[in-house]
Amino acid sequence: MPFLCIFSLSIISGDLLYGQSEHPAVQNWRRNLDGTTGSSPAANIDAAVSQIEADVQATWYDNDNAYVEATGIPSHPIGPFTGDGNPGVPDNQEHVWRIPLDPQPATNPIEHGLGPIGFFANGVAMFNALDGRSYNNQGIWNRNAMYWEALGFDTGMGHPAMDFYHYHQRPDLLAGQRGDNETGRFHSPLIGFGFDGYPVYGSFGFSNANGTGGIRRMDSGYQLRNLTSRQNGPPVNAQYPLGCFVEDFEYVGTGDLDEHNGRFCKTPEYPQGTYVYFSTTDASGETVYPYLIGPSWYGVPDLDNGGGGPPPPPGGPPPPPGGGGIDIPPGATQYQPFELYCNNTIVGEDATVAVGAAESFSMVTVAYSLKGDGPINTPYGQVSLSFPVTVFPSFQVDTDGFASLLVTIPSSIPSDLTVFYQAVSLKNGTSALSIPGRFTIL
Repeated sequence: MPFLCIFSLSIISGDLLYGQSEHPAVQNWRRNLDGTTGSSPAANIDAAVSQIEADVQATWYDNDNAYVEATGIPSHPIGPFTGDGNPGVPDNQEHVWRIPLDPQPATNPIEHGLGPIGFFANGVAMFNALDGRSYNNQGIWNRNAMYWEALGFDTGMGHPAMDFYHYHQRPDLLAGQRGDNETGRFHSPLIGFGFDGYPVYGSFGFSNANGTGGIRRMDSGYQLRNLTSRQNGPPVNAQYPLGCFVEDFEYVGTGDLDEHNGRFCKTPEYPQGTYVYFSTTDASGETVYPYLIGPSWYGVPDLDNGGGGPPPPPGGPPPPPGGGGIDIPPGATQYQPFELYCNNTIVGEDATVAVGAAESFSMVTVAYSLKGDGPINTPYGQVSLSFPVTVFPSFQVDTDGFASLLVTIPSSIPSDLTVFYQAVSLKNGTSALSIPGRFTIL
């Protein structure tokens, strides 16, 4: 069926108080609806990850927390990682992450160390800038992973520590799956959460914290120190340039963001405002320090998620990364919304579109817009699309409310185009709207 579908989960408009199931930490995940597995252009990696379901397998919630089950394998291509000699092959981590639904600022912010400090919308772990090593193993000048390991990052900006796949920076391919093209035309999507429960976005937000003033890139408050030498460290030279150690940076407060790399502001998902981290980039789109969350969390982290511990002692090896070992409490409710799940949204190729949790045997119609997320009023309710809207032929889901389709993206469609979508199901005169979403055509 030749229709184009569009994805990036849950944009809630208007002022509201969240019920648990409406909370962005419950809704905003790439739930795998069709059994999509990992893939890699490297044969040895593909042999392993193609046997593992990608992205998020299920989400749950109770009065206090959201729970996210994920393998730690993304649905975008991963590997190879040979640029820096990394022999790792990602494996199923069987993560269960936990996020507080009512995050609280920390009275005394906690610095994080190695391992996970949060996680992304596809369930993959978020690491900070450290690579686990320091100059002469002294623990004074700690190496910046974005300098020492970047040659081994794949096209999604991830790599494994042993078999533990993770990102140190804005994950470009996931960001595209979430509808972020980094042009500043639209507010960046929500791409993850810190362990303290505060959301992480792309690089672009509302110019003013109150949600006004258009969209612009959020500038980091950090900059390189004016160093010509490093006390108890290596010289500043071609072998050890400024920026290759995290201590080469200092917070000066000249940007939009605080020392945690965030600010309190409104976003599409948080119209009343919340504290927000941004994944920082420069004017050319290159990632800049501290990349995701600053050296410490703004809020009180849930350290039961694992990882984020202190650096190893001088001369000691990096500890195993770990993380995501939470138990889901028996009283938690599984969140299974009517939604769509799209993959391989590449010009000239067949994308996959999966529909989940629609009304049993209902007829589903998908519509999309290239102009934005509306809203507009329809006979079915308020839809998160802007005119003009294209509507595709209807199709029927199965008894469980699921369907899976192949969609050809025409070669005439420009890449880096953000496409917004939403679906409606109809049965016996009743209707329901899916979670709205967006993705970027690659």
